[in-house]
Amino acid sequence: IGWSLGGLYAVALAHRFPARSSVTLCVQTMSAISDIGSRCREIVTVLVWAIALAVLPPAVRAADVDCHLEGVSQPEIVKNIEATLSIIREKDRDDLTAERIARLHERAPLEIQRAVEPFGYYHAEIAPHLTPDGEDQFDARYVIALGEPVRVRDVRVAVAGQGASLHPFPRLAAEFPLKKGDVLNQRAYQQHKAAFASVAADSGFLDATFTTSVIR
Repeated sequence: IGWSLGGLYAVALAHRFPARSSVTLCVQTMSAISDIGSRCREIVTVLVWAIALAVLPPAVRAADVDCHLEGVSQPEIVKNIEATLSIIREKDRDDLTAERIARLHERAPLEIQRAVEPFGYYHAEIAPHLTPDGEDQFDARYVIALGEPVRVRDVRVAVAGQGASLHPFPRLAAEFPLKKGDVLNQRAYQQHKAAFASVAADSGFLDATFTTSVIR
């Protein structure tokens, strides 16, 4: 993270990871003038209803899918996977079809890989299984092997400029959450960067910038 707050400089080094349709029909007739006129209106009304019913699309039954994640126990990682997976986000839709479930299932492994990367797992392997479980019922199961996480090889944090020695910048630099040997956690990295920027602005260094901010 290279910054000027003077300026802030920090670098974290890590091994490279690599319709349902609705029809409302309103029929309004005038007062009957004669029995013949009334009868004609009844016939017209019946015909209109018949036509309306004929053009209604057949009811589409929504499909259901139950989703299961296996192999991951860390609550924060599980929560991020569930928030990322399209098949979980769309499972309660009224217009969900079997074809849509199949497409979402195909997309799931890549979505899971992206969901675990912020926690340092860049080589996760996912075994997806989609099994019919009755008419329009499916069971989606994802077995996840996180593999070895990427670890931090070196961390460099430095504050430069006129405010370098002012409280609380030295403490923020010393308390940078990633240490050598730690699992690379991109969320922690980004959160601490945000803390530096917030403190700098609150301290009056409105032009402070990161001169370098890199994970490599």
